Amino acid sequence: MGESLSEITLLWREQMKKGYLKLAILFALTKGPMHGYQLIKYITDLTLGIITPKAGSLYPALRELEGLSLIEGEWDSRRRRKIYRITDKGRRMLKEAMEKHFELVKFVRHWILKELAALNIIEEANIPPIEEYIAKLLLFSREIPVKEKIEIMEKARERIKNVITVLQKVNNYLEKHIETLKITYTAKRLM
Repeated sequence: MGESLSEITLLWREQMKKGYLKLAILFALTKGPMHGYQLIKYITDLTLGIITPKAGSLYPALRELEGLSLIEGEWDSRRRRKIYRITDKGRRMLKEAMEKHFELVKFVRHWILKELAALNIIEEANIPPIEEYIAKLLLFSREIPVKEKIEIMEKARERIKNVITVLQKVNNYLEKHIETLKITYTAKRLM
């Protein structure tokens, strides 16, 4: 009961990773069939090392997804390993889960931007998100017609420009306040 804030935060992070592991497995399998080691490597690379599944977490997640008929596993008798494929139900589940995830991301993003606007760091909190456009391209690029891909990419590029502008404003705010704090700190030390 006496966990430190760091321990609690670490526990929460690990719990989130477990949920994201299942999404990452489904996403990886949209790229084609894979065996366990390929999934570990692909997910680690895909998430830039944020999610680094070990056999002890990957295989229970695979069994759970298989039990829910979201993926299918088939033994490769020549190499004595199981090859996993995503099912149609798994694709629908991934799409729905990603939509729910983006609703949450949108809420958190709006909340942060609203706070930045309240602090006068940025002018407005209504900066359109880019995540949905990028996710559509990554997840459903095979099904999207070329004309629609171009439109999605153009919208994403425009949104990225807006994000860069916001980040530059936040950076300017931070630089200004760091300078003020340094001056104040130096002045106090000289007293």
